[in-house]
Amino acid sequence: MSRKRTTLKTFFYGCLFGFAASAVYVIAGGDLWLAIPAWAWALFWPGFIIGEAAYLFLADYGLQDMSLIIGFVSVAAYYGLLALLMHVVSSARGKEACT
Repeated sequence: MSRKRTTLKTFFYGCLFGFAASAVYVIAGGDLWLAIPAWAWALFWPGFIIGEAAYLFLADYGLQDMSLIIGFVSVAAYYGLLALLMHVVSSARGKEACT
């Protein structure tokens, strides 16, 4: 398998994990909690920050529900980039060990 394809698959699986984790959190009613638990903040901080900013911005236009989708996408992108970073670091360490 080519390196480019492996990199894209790694990013995709990271995004998929982030999106699924966000969906479980929202389905459990987490978006309605007034006090955000520490574990939720640690896992979903990009979604909270970007989603809240989008909520405040979109409130003027009556599109507050879009902020939830923007939060989902930001968490998915964060986990995709995190998975990609871990993949690149592990690949570099693997090449280093071979030489």
